[in-house]
Amino acid sequence: MFLSLLLALSPVEGPAQERVPWTTSRLTGSPEPPPPCRVERIWPALTFQKPVHLVPGPGHARYYAIEETGKIWSLPRDAGSAERTLFFDPQGIQVGEGLKNVQSTYALAFDPDFAKNRACYVMYICRSVKKEPHPKGSRVSRFRVKDDAIDLASEEILLEWLYGGHNGCDLQFGNDGMLYVSLGDGDRPSPPDPLDTGQDVSDLLSSILRLDVRGKAAVVPPDNPFVGKAGVRPEIWCYGFRNPWRMSFDRKTGELWIGDVGWERWELIFNAKKGGNYGWSVMEGPSPCRPDSRRGPTPILPPAHAIPHPEAASITGGFVYRGKKLKGFEGQYVYGDWESRRVWANPIVGGGLGDRREIARTPLRIVAFAEDVDGELLLVDHEGGGLWKLVAAELGTSNAAFPKKLSETGLFRSTSDQAPAAGVVELAIAAPRWADGAEGRRWLAVPGTGGPTLIDKNNQWPRESEWPKDSVFAKTLTRGGRKLETQVLHFDGLLWNAYAYAWSADQKDATLVGPAGAEVDGWKILPRAACLTCHNPWQGYALSFNAAQLKDLDGLKRMGFLPKTLKAAAPLADPRDAAQPLDLRARSYLAANCAHCHRFGGGGAANIDLRHDQPLDKMQAVNARPTLGGFDLPDPYVIAAGDPGRSTLLFRLSKLGPGHMPHLGSDEIDVQGLELLRQWIASLGPKAERTSTPFDVALSLPELPESARAEAIRKGLALPPGPSRDLFERFEPKEKRRKRLGLTIAPAEILALKGDAERGRAVFESAGLQCAICHKKEADALGAPLANLKLTRAEILDSILDPSKKIDPKFGGLRVQTKDGQVLSGVLVSRDDKEVVLRDAKGPTRIPVATIEREAPLTRSLMPDNLLQNLTLPEAADLLEYVSSLR
Repeated sequence: MFLSLLLALSPVEGPAQERVPWTTSRLTGSPEPPPPCRVERIWPALTFQKPVHLVPGPGHARYYAIEETGKIWSLPRDAGSAERTLFFDPQGIQVGEGLKNVQSTYALAFDPDFAKNRACYVMYICRSVKKEPHPKGSRVSRFRVKDDAIDLASEEILLEWLYGGHNGCDLQFGNDGMLYVSLGDGDRPSPPDPLDTGQDVSDLLSSILRLDVRGKAAVVPPDNPFVGKAGVRPEIWCYGFRNPWRMSFDRKTGELWIGDVGWERWELIFNAKKGGNYGWSVMEGPSPCRPDSRRGPTPILPPAHAIPHPEAASITGGFVYRGKKLKGFEGQYVYGDWESRRVWANPIVGGGLGDRREIARTPLRIVAFAEDVDGELLLVDHEGGGLWKLVAAELGTSNAAFPKKLSETGLFRSTSDQAPAAGVVELAIAAPRWADGAEGRRWLAVPGTGGPTLIDKNNQWPRESEWPKDSVFAKTLTRGGRKLETQVLHFDGLLWNAYAYAWSADQKDATLVGPAGAEVDGWKILPRAACLTCHNPWQGYALSFNAAQLKDLDGLKRMGFLPKTLKAAAPLADPRDAAQPLDLRARSYLAANCAHCHRFGGGGAANIDLRHDQPLDKMQAVNARPTLGGFDLPDPYVIAAGDPGRSTLLFRLSKLGPGHMPHLGSDEIDVQGLELLRQWIASLGPKAERTSTPFDVALSLPELPESARAEAIRKGLALPPGPSRDLFERFEPKEKRRKRLGLTIAPAEILALKGDAERGRAVFESAGLQCAICHKKEADALGAPLANLKLTRAEILDSILDPSKKIDPKFGGLRVQTKDGQVLSGVLVSRDDKEVVLRDAKGPTRIPVATIEREAPLTRSLMPDNLLQNLTLPEAADLLEYVSSLR
């Protein structure tokens, strides 16, 4: 796993050396079979300036290519033609007071009755004179078409809304003949939803609007869901979107499908329904985002599908495929991603989507899809300016030539002692990450001597198209003198891919590990997809390739890997170097181990920024409340200045099991790093008094005499399973630690076993699990009645392993802290101006409003995580069989 791959050139001794070409590369292609589809250029003689959409004209007689800069071009149906004519030039539009000119055009739709009324609709964005948001800078207008060009004088402005970012995107006529308009949240990407509009239905933002444009004026259809509702804009059809980038109607069923660009963690697909609330910004898909913010008038609905940021970073909505040439994909939803350039297809399952399948890897910045007259899918490439078609690829097999041994890669002239081949540059970093005690050696290999400098003068990572094909970063992890694995990050010409080679017992060579990862002599090699969790396009793939980490910039500059004008950056320090200042060491530790996820776009769920150059007050962590659980600490903060014992960040680094950080690539506690951060947090504020909480006891262990330390560990390990006991588990011998089902055993292993329902009843009612306390038959039970479950065995197991993945709103929790320091949690039963009533496993609790200090909705399920952690595999299968039998 590359949680902090790379890099700084080791100091070069002697005279300056020229770059030597790497000519021994054998890493090319992929060991996996190629995807079933590919893209093929259409209208190859035509190139457009940053195209954003392709729209079929009436009857598909012509097609219309929209350029982001504003123009729309008319193309003949013949995709081999070199002809095009100008259909729309917005420079002649009088934009109005406070606006300068048309900045962008996003969408075009032709009236269903175009043959009679010659009407079309254009969404365009105006540039503000003052270079700031303008309340009427975004608009939808109706125009008339003369011959094959828009008559600018015919403009009728139908809608106007705020210009400022995430302005809008799409226009589509539904099968009902109504015009649907998609709008984003109207502002910059971060912080999330800065206008707090996602759940605000008193404005148009973050919504899909529905209008009847069949008359002289656009009107609200009387069957819109919020017509007549006070404080709600009646144009709204559904809401709760961040940046709905492309929507489409299934030409067969009429269902509306939307691709919504996510924020930190997810890219989202929605099957939008009348009156639906899709969560932004209370939720980002399945994850809490701003759980304490206001909510709209209808319940939050889940996405049809959510894609984690390691795999996608800027979704582009597509179409339900109704063509005939792509066999096997009929009726599946096909869509793509701007950043990763991939195309996926998902079968439609009920109102949602089944598992996605990657069907194409492209060189395109996919900004839009379109359908031709036969339902075949067309794609728009924003970066290259071309138009493409999705076609079936020839059936292929895996690449037999891909190196199965490390010695076959061409990286080393002597594999066993890791001597690099000519042109392979050995590198090192200033602040290495914690890797369970393993140390790393690192290399950079770029074929030939051409290609760009690897980061520009502003420390920016180059686009993939600028990288030489088959460029490689590699790292070997060694612990106790034994080489464990060599990790390879390889650019195949389109995308970066991660591979791992496991070293043999004789330490002479290493063997390619499969996609699912492996465990070799107790060392876990993570799945390839897990590597890309951190090495994603948001971070620039190679996480530490920046001026802060590079020790010797001059060597890389001499060889042309870095520009001579590279801007200086505040350097990181080795966290283990006690001679360096405490603050710099601690911030460097967080930068190397945490900041690749905990920053904007990094994928971390917490809204914190742990980059080392962020001032403390910009980290959103110091004296900030945790949004993802406080571990029952008294008055918790992410970082409680001066009080390590109330700091959830430190708690996560102190524990094993669920919630442990770093959550990938680490199964052991970094004791030295933990003590460093404890000292740093203590230095941030007045010294806090010690308490007797298990966390404070765990933090004080290094200061205790040996006998007292042993007794504290004994008592800690005697605690019931849960976060507090997890603080002491590192003192248990590994062979005595209970296997945690959610972390080390695949769900498939449980599903494969036939359990015994009667034995499962005993597990269900046992004191260890206590499932029966919440899941009772009474109407006031805390948990869902199991007899009403409509889930498969796999879905039941998934809900046990990850109870917070999907939380029924009826069983969402609330945490209340009273003025006398009590912390109470439960399901909200009722609330009025006198009291709040919560229900927990013991029954209802009435809390007078006058006694409440603060309250917040729980972002986690009341059902505990890792319920199965202390069960054997047969016991887990028995429990699953019993619960399944209750349906």
